[in-house]
Amino acid sequence: MISTHMTKAKLEILLSRDEHIKSVLAAVNEELVELRKDQNSYKPILKKLILQAMYQMLEKKIDLIVIPDDVDTVKSMVEELQEDYLAGTGLNVDINIDNRLKLSDQEIGGVMVTAQKRRIFVDNTLVMRLIYLAIQAVPLIRSGLFGPKPTRKHQSTD
Repeated sequence: MISTHMTKAKLEILLSRDEHIKSVLAAVNEELVELRKDQNSYKPILKKLILQAMYQMLEKKIDLIVIPDDVDTVKSMVEELQEDYLAGTGLNVDINIDNRLKLSDQEIGGVMVTAQKRRIFVDNTLVMRLIYLAIQAVPLIRSGLFGPKPTRKHQSTD
């Protein structure tokens, strides 16, 4: 009976911690939505997201899939992206904004870069970046919020 109560108490603590971590990630998501509204802050981030995906692919012809609100912004950056890519890789690149496909309006922003008739792609949307961050950062968030586990002999530095 005491064991059952202890197990229930531990489960409640774990569920509470999980909810708190989810609320931290939801707050970050809200901050990204606000960032998206400020073009002066968002445009350089979008450019870096596109370049990063392009560098991962190292292709000479790519298609960009963006949310409808970002089409004009990305069109205005194409020449600059080509110059930066040439300077970084030594390759000329043909950049096409895919008009047939658009990212969902539920996406906060960012880009999906495809090449070779969509056989390869890099999803560099802000939502995907938040998911990657969450996967990597949850242990750090957990220890920052709740302190290190006293039962652990070695603390992870990852």
